[in-house]
Amino acid sequence: MSTSVSVFCAETVPNPSYRQLAYETGQVLAQQGCVVNSAAGFGMMDAVCQGAFEAGGEVRGLRIAKENDTPSKFLSSVTYYPDFATRHEALVKAGEAFVVLPGGIGTLVEALTITQLKRFGELPFAAPLVFVGEYYRDLDALLQRYAAEGFVKDRLSDLYTFVEQPRDLMGVFKL
Repeated sequence: MSTSVSVFCAETVPNPSYRQLAYETGQVLAQQGCVVNSAAGFGMMDAVCQGAFEAGGEVRGLRIAKENDTPSKFLSSVTYYPDFATRHEALVKAGEAFVVLPGGIGTLVEALTITQLKRFGELPFAAPLVFVGEYYRDLDALLQRYAAEGFVKDRLSDLYTFVEQPRDLMGVFKL
């Protein structure tokens, strides 16, 4: 049975290396038989979809319905939602595992929501939340501070983990 993985990342590509990271992430997930769920927009979102699609994977687009919307062309299917909150809820429900790539405020909200859902038992603690690369190491340092000062009672390693490269995801997913 395929693992369904929701990928959170930016709709822009401020650094060309981020596009490559996104493409390789989609590719690795598809090569391992994972279903890839994405917001399926431009930029890094599109690169994830392209990598997965070109590797023969199933790629599901979960989009916010907007006038003149143009989703990624690298999709097996696309579903539209009325707003960010509803689309985010659908990405969460679709995922058995979650991957976070560089992004902005929306990506950060999506990732931190996963930690909270795990803490409140609305997602299993075993559902992986994986940050790929170094981009979020400052966030990790901030969360480590929260834990050290007693604001976070859970072991952070139970909430999320980091890998250096997309190929390292499979060790976390145990596929």
